[in-house]
Amino acid sequence: MGEFIWHQWAQFVAIFASVVTVWASIWGLMFPKFFWDFVNGTNQPGPLNVNGLPCFDDNPCGIVPAASDALFIAIIVKLPVVQLFSLLLGISHLALELVPRIQKTALYRSFVLRIVTLTMQVMFTVLFYQGTNAALYSLVAVIGFTVAQMKGEEWEEAKENRGRGGKA
Repeated sequence: MGEFIWHQWAQFVAIFASVVTVWASIWGLMFPKFFWDFVNGTNQPGPLNVNGLPCFDDNPCGIVPAASDALFIAIIVKLPVVQLFSLLLGISHLALELVPRIQKTALYRSFVLRIVTLTMQVMFTVLFYQGTNAALYSLVAVIGFTVAQMKGEEWEEAKENRGRGGKA
């Protein structure tokens, strides 16, 4: 049996997490929902709300977010800024992993860059409902790259480019 190579495993997980992030962001743009509304929210039974009115956007039923969640409702539901940032992070991470021209640069070989961008991806995707799975997969990839960094693993491309200077 061979030795387990953490950064290669984490790279596969990160690619999958970024694909799921892009997919979730697109769905989050179409159907925006703040995931953590159940923490402070109140339950409004349906089909009529507590005021006796039918359930519509002006008279919500189900879990109604608390007033303290107004910032999150504004940046996720009313103006989907979080989903757009998640989409950009997912696309940029996929470009980092899959574009051959980038694979010859030092950016491609940086574990720290991947850890930071995937951590940002976790922080954005965990906020909206469709991005929770992407956040979990991204967190697993962060753990994998962190272990690879701690074990001192290197990319195969780094070993091939040793001593070549700035020539690509």
